[in-house]
Amino acid sequence: MNTTHKDGIECPLCSYRVLSSHPYLVRWYLAKKSSYINLHISYAWRSKEDQDRAYSEHKSLVKWPKSKHNFVRSDGTPESRALDLFQIDEDYCARFSPSFMSKLNDENKKESLAIRWGGDFKGLNDYCHFEIWDNVPPSVIPIG
Repeated sequence: MNTTHKDGIECPLCSYRVLSSHPYLVRWYLAKKSSYINLHISYAWRSKEDQDRAYSEHKSLVKWPKSKHNFVRSDGTPESRALDLFQIDEDYCARFSPSFMSKLNDENKKESLAIRWGGDFKGLNDYCHFEIWDNVPPSVIPIG
């Protein structure tokens, strides 16, 4: 797997990362990516090691497996219920812009999507984090 992000509508690394996500979140991300081609995924599903590191670095308030990034279906398949996003600017630098993420959140609210933004969390301003509400079935609310 290529470990770098690519410019354009399709980024192979993001396409790989999103595979481990809930179908609703996949559809949402792909719709946003078609509007914002510089949008990328820093984290989707997190392994125990990744979650432990996020917790120890105070980037998460919960330990494994309590994060929505750690959700696993009953058949053992990872199915992240959260994505952490960023943008790549014209100088190919990663940008974690709270104002851009707030704009995405405003769009979600306007469209009445079942997605919660980490910038609204109490105790941790996780501006790059977007998660689906609990118990959202794959087919709920068509996106796109």
